[in-house]
Amino acid sequence: MDDTSGPPPGAKSRKRRAFAVFGTVVLIGLGLGYLYRGYARSHLKTDDAFVEGSIHVIASRIPGTVSQVLVSNNQPVTRGDILATLDPDIRRQKLAEAEGNLLTEENAVKELEARVQAQITRVEAARAAVDRARSMKGEL
Repeated sequence: MDDTSGPPPGAKSRKRRAFAVFGTVVLIGLGLGYLYRGYARSHLKTDDAFVEGSIHVIASRIPGTVSQVLVSNNQPVTRGDILATLDPDIRRQKLAEAEGNLLTEENAVKELEARVQAQITRVEAARAAVDRARSMKGEL
């Protein structure tokens, strides 16, 4: 009887090969899982054609017509990113209108100041007339 204790010849190399195959399968599985995770983030899957999502209202501070959209569908954006540009003609028109209104109001103020000055002149003339009348009365 052969009583050889220990592993049979070649057993260590088989274990190494098994660990190498197992490690390779695990690494490939992790790599595929990572790729699938990236794919699943940008592609939706549904059985009943309903998709859950968030709706965010985006509004401009001034009204206008959108002339250019600077983002694409499903593109991640952060606060402060420019999403679209508005047609500048409407802004120019509103600015010209506001400047015209300002000029009108400034002219109205000047007119009121002129009226006030005219009234002051009338009051001074009336006071002078009263003073003359009093001095004439005192002479008599």
